[in-house]
Amino acid sequence: MNLEQQVLALQQTAAFRGVSRPMLEALLEGALVQPMPKAAMLFSEGQPVSRVLVLVSGAARTFCLTKQAREFTIGVYSPRAVLGLQAVFQANPSHFASAQMLEAGLVLSLEAANLERLVALDAALANALLRFVVSRSGALLRRVDQVFFADLNARVARLLLEHSSDSGWLLPTNTVLAAELGTVPELVSRKLGEFYRLGLIALEKRRVWVVNPQTLSDLLEVSQQR
Repeated sequence: MNLEQQVLALQQTAAFRGVSRPMLEALLEGALVQPMPKAAMLFSEGQPVSRVLVLVSGAARTFCLTKQAREFTIGVYSPRAVLGLQAVFQANPSHFASAQMLEAGLVLSLEAANLERLVALDAALANALLRFVVSRSGALLRRVDQVFFADLNARVARLLLEHSSDSGWLLPTNTVLAAELGTVPELVSRKLGEFYRLGLIALEKRRVWVVNPQTLSDLLEVSQQR
């Protein structure tokens, strides 16, 4: 990636939207562009924060281990996502969770120390990052609510309804879907097959259409009443 492509990658993220071109170029001082294979670890929970990662292509997830040594997926991320940003601004910066590639892709990594220095100098950058961090905190609360307080029927129904369109939704891989839904790929495949047989969705290769949105909405309502 040349400088122009790196600047564009930052401009397309929610975290750096609206930040001036000179400031984006300053953020890119010391940046690295790294190809990452599937399953590669980006950082580990408790590891000191040295870089903030922008996902240029591929897919990734963040996760932590429960007391029962089970992995809980906190979030699933597609291109233009920023990982590790919230942890930068702690007194002793260390990652809250681990991050791993779900699909091979390209990562643009920024020096955390440079980012922290520039935030203190530029109010527009500080405001953009504050909005981003607040938004991500709200998304985390919704994620916990969806995974812990909704059954798999409701989780799949919500995801299908969120992506419903006349042209259909091109499904990500079952690995990515499973991480998003807090389950395993086999159960995702089984649940999609069940919804298809019930006439709730139509499937063609990896594209899905919602056929019966009312029944999917009813599944959400039943889950919320429990």
